[in-house]
Amino acid sequence: YYREHRPQEAPFVHQAWNMFDSERPSVRTLIDSSTDAGFRLLGYRRLMLPKLSDTAKYVADLERLNAPAIDPKPILRDISRFRSDIHLEDLQTSYIMMAFEKPKGL
Repeated sequence: YYREHRPQEAPFVHQAWNMFDSERPSVRTLIDSSTDAGFRLLGYRRLMLPKLSDTAKYVADLERLNAPAIDPKPILRDISRFRSDIHLEDLQTSYIMMAFEKPKGL
């Protein structure tokens, strides 16, 4: 996708790809794992940047307004063959802020 539709972003995708959990957990997976470990979710927020390179500040991406529309249905259908927990918002999320409470005695 990046090579074809957003080649200027490809270096950032390649650089960031292996910086995070290799399992690529969804928000649901993170919540479930934390709950299984005894923590209680207080809340979470997805952070969605217009471009991966915009890490210091949010910049309006005028190029995105003119980008060809991409139908997410075939992408999600392909992903769902091996990851049923992934939804469109998971693909659009750049970062996740999560707060959990640790029960006393844990």
